[in-house]
Parts: sequence; C-alpha cells; structure tokens
Amino acid sequence: MSKADILIVDDEANTLASLSRAFRLAGHGATVCDNAARALELAKARPFDLILSDVVMPGKDGLALLEDLRANG
Repeated sequence: MSKADILIVDDEANTLASLSRAFRLAGHGATVCDNAARALELAKARPFDLILSDVVMPGKDGLALLEDLRANG
C-alpha cells in the first residue's frame, strides 16, 4: 500500500489529534490545520493525496473550502 499525504482540516483540536494519530499509525503522512483559510494556503503550496475537512467551522466552512480548492485547481 502506498503512503498517502493527507491534510486534515477541523476546528476541534481533539479531532485533529485523533485523526492524525490514526493515519500516522497506518503509515500515512498527516498534516493538520484548524481553519479553512490556512488549509487553502497549504493546498496551494503543495499537493495532498487526500483532504479531509469538517463541514461546520467558524469563518469559512468546509463547503466554501471545497469551492476554493476547485477554483484553484
């Protein structure tokens, strides 16, 4: 199985910690981010194999993040 580089976006610190630990234990790379604006910056800076995002977050929500990611290719 190939190692995936995963971006996890959530405003809850416990969720970020749990998910990143689980993916790392499974042998994948996990980058965590607590807001959509920063996640967009990270995604522009480098490619990720998978982006997991909470839908309900303060400021920009996960659906708006998805639209921005699509718009930025």
